[in-house]
Amino acid sequence: MIMTWKTVVAMVGGQALLLAAIGWLIKALVSEWLRRDTESFKSRLTTDASIEVERLKSSLQMVAAEHQIRFTKLQEKRAEVIAELYERMVNVFWDSQSFALGWGLGTFPEQEEEYDKALARLRDFSEFEDTHRIYLPLPVCVSLGKYVDQLQKAVITAGVWGKTNYADRQSNPEFREQLKKVYNAFRNDIPSLRNILEMEFRKILGVENIVTHV
Repeated sequence: MIMTWKTVVAMVGGQALLLAAIGWLIKALVSEWLRRDTESFKSRLTTDASIEVERLKSSLQMVAAEHQIRFTKLQEKRAEVIAELYERMVNVFWDSQSFALGWGLGTFPEQEEEYDKALARLRDFSEFEDTHRIYLPLPVCVSLGKYVDQLQKAVITAGVWGKTNYADRQSNPEFREQLKKVYNAFRNDIPSLRNILEMEFRKILGVENIVTHV
């Protein structure tokens, strides 16, 4: 069979067209595959992202819940500490006042024993406050320290002067001055500190507004 140049051109052109068609088809298939793969990847990415977001939300909710539980327990413990601290604060006030204005400056034979008891009660109160101060703001701790100092000064003053002879006390102007200081401490200074502490305790417990509007 004799092939003319026209036949050769036709064959070559046909092959070229065939190759071009095959190339276009491959390109189209690859493009479609890439498109589908991209969409699938986007879909997986969106799904995975949604899952992670939900996991993060769940974790944050758990952390928030745990924090709330710890905070609630801390507030409950704090309320318990303040309740007992306040009760002790009131009791030590009346005990100290009873000694300083009664036993301490009297002529009782039990004066020395009552003096030791008054100091022991103050020491117990100080130890309780010291071991629970972590639950209290620093200004409250400072006020409590001043409160105890005032009580101790009054009790010690009464205890020291109570040991002196009654006749010597009455003729000594310094005794009258010290007696006046003890009296004023229980009438003015110590109650003022107690009022400050009461207001601070109400703030901590969140009942300040309730008390104000009653």
